[in-house]
Amino acid sequence: MASNSQESIDTEKETVTDTNPENYVFVVALDFGTTYSGYAFNSRTDFNENPLKIQINQEWKAGGVPMLSWKTPTSILLKNDGSFVAFGYEAEDKFYLEMGKGEHENLMLFRRFKMKLHNKMVG
Repeated sequence: MASNSQESIDTEKETVTDTNPENYVFVVALDFGTTYSGYAFNSRTDFNENPLKIQINQEWKAGGVPMLSWKTPTSILLKNDGSFVAFGYEAEDKFYLEMGKGEHENLMLFRRFKMKLHNKMVG
């Protein structure tokens, strides 16, 4: 029996409610990199006051300690059932902590996985 997931993707229509940038409340940039990832954002209010006032995450936790970095590793930690646990330094820290206790069998750590997603269809 053929899956109808492709059919549902083909028939879904994206609804654009407002394409006027003057009405945007926030602009968000995601850098989903092969090795490291990060993000930045700016609100309309901040932009009007100072266009260069861009917010970025400068503190990631590595080993439970705050670390100054604009990016975090492109690593994701999932439970064996596919549910999300953590991303970035937090994912790696949690996995290796559990591995040290011998309790990592129900976890899956994926590192540098971006290119494995290329040309993959979800569904």
